[in-house]
Amino acid sequence: MMFKINPYRPGAGLMPTYLAGRDEDIYNVEQMFKALTLNIPTQSVIFSGLRGVV
Repeated sequence: MMFKINPYRPGAGLMPTYLAGRDEDIYNVEQMFKALTLNIPTQSVIFSGLRGVV
């Protein structure tokens, strides 16, 4: 039996096993941290909402 990874399974507050469709967000946060390590001011980012909700 083969199980598929379902990023929308119940478990609010738990780390998701996969961040579907978040490549651009992950890239932007990585760039923000790189800029901060070089003392370059950046705009803040706030992520809010339930996991799995687009």
